[in-house]
Amino acid sequence: MRGEGHAAGVGSTTVLFPLFLRDRRPERDLDVWTPLVWRGRVRGELPRNSLAVVPFYFGQRQPGGVDVDASLFVVWARNPTRHTHTLVAGPYFHRLTRKHLTAGLAPLAFWRDSSKQRLLVVLPLIFNVEKKDTRERTTVALPLWFDRIQPSGRRVWMAFPFVVATYGA
Repeated sequence: MRGEGHAAGVGSTTVLFPLFLRDRRPERDLDVWTPLVWRGRVRGELPRNSLAVVPFYFGQRQPGGVDVDASLFVVWARNPTRHTHTLVAGPYFHRLTRKHLTAGLAPLAFWRDSSKQRLLVVLPLIFNVEKKDTRERTTVALPLWFDRIQPSGRRVWMAFPFVVATYGA
């Protein structure tokens, strides 16, 4: 037990080793039940609450900041202030930022869309990239399809082995 004269301030600690720990201070609270369950609360300039049930769950909340939930196969994080979020569920991922949206199914598919560029990769057969500011696009879908549009308006496309065409400036 700490008193008012202690450098860390007023607080208390209760321990029943190895099953329980409880620590109370003006700046934080900490509860530990066995080494596998933790609950914490931090006060002050960057307050946050957290809970961990090892290895099944971890969660953290920050008022006006980032919220995180994680379990064995799912991770969810969001920042309501910045209007961003991230989701990872097994091989699936989805990320929204202020500049772009990214999603996919690892390691097979990847998608990114932003104000400047759009990109799609589906392994091993499809690749598509589009530059939105110049309106240039290239698509390759092996082994049958190729399509390219250039900013000048020229287009080349092929449907192997049947058609090969080019037109435009």
